[in-house]
Amino acid sequence: MNNKDALKDLSILTAIPYSSLQKVSSKIGDIICHDIKESYYQGENNLEVDLGIGKLTMLLINDNISYGFVPSLQLERKIIDSFDSSGDVLIEKLEQSLKNKIINSYKELY
Repeated sequence: MNNKDALKDLSILTAIPYSSLQKVSSKIGDIICHDIKESYYQGENNLEVDLGIGKLTMLLINDNISYGFVPSLQLERKIIDSFDSSGDVLIEKLEQSLKNKIINSYKELY
């Protein structure tokens, strides 16, 4: 299995410190835990949390929790496109960003 660290990659791409992203991720975890507890106390055994890139679904039965993840339509399209195309969307966006920065720096010199 190939393990990846999305927060580390996001930190590199955005220049947001890794520790800051970890804090945000931790807060999201806290929110999910709060939502689970709230659902439990309301007698609900199904919970769906929108994560922005998809929905985390949880089924609470007695002392057991089953999890599922359904990607958003946008993420699903990107995943499918990543297999259908020979390019890499992330690399293309990074190259375009670098190109724009070089052009803007060049314009500032003149």
